[in-house]
Amino acid sequence: MMKDNLKLVEDFIKKLDNPTTKELWNSLNKKVSYDDLSIILKDLEQSGKIMIDDTGRIIWTWNPEMIKKIMASGVKLR
Repeated sequence: MMKDNLKLVEDFIKKLDNPTTKELWNSLNKKVSYDDLSIILKDLEQSGKIMIDDTGRIIWTWNPEMIKKIMASGVKLR
């Protein structure tokens, strides 16, 4: 169930224009509890998929295609 909720939250973050947590939660139509949403957002932030700016807006930062291009160009990462 949590995996389905994770995918749902990721999809909504990508679809919405840098929502706040409250805007995101309202868009989910209560399909995800607020506690689960908080856990999911914390996990996404720790994994580098999102960032939350100083105004509380959620920004989707994960871009695997760009990472593939960077790696293919020979850039060495730590």
